Amino acid sequence: MLGTELPLEAKVASLRLGERQIIEIARSTIGASKCIIFDEATAALSDAEARKLFQLIRRLAGRGVAILYITHRLDEVFALADRVCVLRDGRVSLDSAAGDVTQDQVIEAMVGRAVAYARHAVPPSTDAPPVLKATGLGSASFSDVSFALRPGEILGVYGKVGSGVQELSSSLVGARAFDEGTLYVEGSPRHFRHPADAIAAGIGHLSADRAADGLLRTMTLAENLSAPSWGRLARRGFVNRRKLRQAYCRWHRTLHIKAAASGEQLITELSGGNQQKVLLGRWLEAGSKILVLSEPTRGVDVGARQEIYRVLARLAAKGHAIVVATSDYEDITAVASRALVMVRGRMVAEIPYERISTEALTEAAGGGVHA
Repeated sequence: MLGTELPLEAKVASLRLGERQIIEIARSTIGASKCIIFDEATAALSDAEARKLFQLIRRLAGRGVAILYITHRLDEVFALADRVCVLRDGRVSLDSAAGDVTQDQVIEAMVGRAVAYARHAVPPSTDAPPVLKATGLGSASFSDVSFALRPGEILGVYGKVGSGVQELSSSLVGARAFDEGTLYVEGSPRHFRHPADAIAAGIGHLSADRAADGLLRTMTLAENLSAPSWGRLARRGFVNRRKLRQAYCRWHRTLHIKAAASGEQLITELSGGNQQKVLLGRWLEAGSKILVLSEPTRGVDVGARQEIYRVLARLAAKGHAIVVATSDYEDITAVASRALVMVRGRMVAEIPYERISTEALTEAAGGGVHA
């Protein structure tokens, strides 16, 4: 029904995030459920898989199954919903038939104000030498990838699920090995065997799977934000909790994290957007000047997206070099100074700042679906 072939004997833990998502969806639909709740169901799916899911949801609704579809993607809301209900700060701020409201009205109900969409990045100066350079990188998931990243630049790497984008970003930070080519950091060739090697070289990383690979779920905001800096903040082998709180307070203000200023809340109590800002603060506290961000706005609402985009633009203006590796065209159109497009593990296009658009990205990636 979902048009996907999976290795049935494989351990679920060995599957990629999108394949695990498909198994969850299939499991929820095979019974005689009268109501099914989908929570960010397409976050890790390819365009083709998302289309199949929408077809399945329409068939289920046609059979009388009640569907509660939770999403931050407004194109999905207007493609699927009969009725739209918006929650803001734990209260219903809009409840209306989908045909009676516009996208702008839904956004305003979500964030409490009108949101102005704008490009946040500007083209960087090309005079500075690259701080991160790849020449002919290759692995089982991608091949012959080359690029140069300079200070003040936000390099967007765009591709649909399965394009090799996420595998490439993992290789840049030592979470995966690459078999061919050379990676240079500040002009020196490097081959990271572990993410700790990349951190030591001044590279920070946001994983695409925030819950599994990013959050220390039983720890506080202050502990999460300062995790890579514990050694520096320790005294006689013990982490100094006052210094943890000071580190958190520094970035709490800068990143506009909506949480208690003490940093004593558990990170799991925050929204996805605020969790992401804490994880971004983690690398700023560690002094990372190179950031590799995988799906930085996945599961994040419209207002938080705009805040994250503004933060990234400010960091670039201060000289940070940033890679945004994503399957979300909005991330690229909002912040990228330059865009690379990957299809089936290969770079197929480089799009300069003045030509970046949704149409250019989806055309280079082989077309796409926006609903």
